[in-house]
Amino acid sequence: MVALSFTLIIGWIADKLFGDPSWLPHPVVGFGKMIAWGERRYNKGTHLVLKGALLSIVLVVGIYVLTSFVLLHLFGHSLQMVSWILSAILIYYCLAGTTLINEVEMVFKALDHSLEEGRKQVARIVGRDTSQLSDQEIRKAALETLAEN
Repeated sequence: MVALSFTLIIGWIADKLFGDPSWLPHPVVGFGKMIAWGERRYNKGTHLVLKGALLSIVLVVGIYVLTSFVLLHLFGHSLQMVSWILSAILIYYCLAGTTLINEVEMVFKALDHSLEEGRKQVARIVGRDTSQLSDQEIRKAALETLAEN
């Protein structure tokens, strides 16, 4: 239990100190690319809901199983410290609170310049089409994303 608390605190501190450096590949971006690939490949023809549900289950369960296997394999051996470090890094990536707050602030600043800049900026953090959003809808989308995460 102490190790779990330790990894959570280290991950949270890392998020507060570093945010998500733009030069560092982010696993969530990779996961989003897997979703986009699956959508391009399977979001056509018949049985769309079934194909979407199966894709979601396969991706989530696959990542869970892979991560659990790696962490449990390391945890049970002399590499226990590596498991703790990896857990802290995964928590750091999952939190992403500092970066998201910065992104939402940039949406509001972009809106101060123009509606089009606001649309482009909010598109970085939401999955919906932003091309027709009003000023109020852009602000709402940014705040909803922040609240959801």
